[in-house]
Amino acid sequence: MRLRASARDKDDAIAQAAQLLVAAGCVAPGYDASMRRREGLANTFLGHGLAIPHGVGEDRHLVRRDGIAVLQLPEGVEWNPGQITRLVVGIAAQSDTHITLLRRLTHD
Repeated sequence: MRLRASARDKDDAIAQAAQLLVAAGCVAPGYDASMRRREGLANTFLGHGLAIPHGVGEDRHLVRRDGIAVLQLPEGVEWNPGQITRLVVGIAAQSDTHITLLRRLTHD
């Protein structure tokens, strides 16, 4: 978890979240590229200042164990045009177990 962080842009925020996952032993280096590929396939901005970047299924071999990384960005970063993210929750999952976590994060 990194509180009061700052990021230049979305790619920097993703890189920082991935680095937290690497430091925690959850993923191998290079997982950030998988997270950026996911962004190209599907938007991970959930609204209310929250984004949940995670890797693509083909790169699960990079995941050593399930985990999350939390990056708080008080100044925010533009995730997509007009969408400001202040909390980034990077997700690493070896299987579809992250779907349960995603449901919990998005449940009203």
